[in-house]
Amino acid sequence: MHAASWAGVVFTVIGIFFIWRTLTANTAAVEQAREANQIARDANEAQLRAYLLVKTILADFVFNPKTAEITGVTIKLVIRNGGQTPAMNVGHAIRLSETVLGDPPEDMSQAKSVPVTFDMQLHRAADVAPG
Repeated sequence: MHAASWAGVVFTVIGIFFIWRTLTANTAAVEQAREANQIARDANEAQLRAYLLVKTILADFVFNPKTAEITGVTIKLVIRNGGQTPAMNVGHAIRLSETVLGDPPEDMSQAKSVPVTFDMQLHRAADVAPG
């Protein structure tokens, strides 16, 4: 009877060890599944997101008809959505700098520059459809 009790204890310890290994393996499998889901989610987001591309940039000089002098520049950007989903709440930021026209004078306070304007028409505010 004493040997049977010890055999029961040994088999119980062995059973607990295998249960612990099973739980450890399940925990690792769950963590790997979470990582795989995150990778799939990131790939899906990258595939389905909107990709805005500048298709064309048009710049037109504005001339003074009386003096034939350049008085400004108008710039128009055509933007295309190369992604698979609409671009929502599209915004823009503009950085401008002026350039001296012709040969720079010795006194830079006499330099001639022209204003730059943008055609800011939005055909549908906030959204750019795919394609």
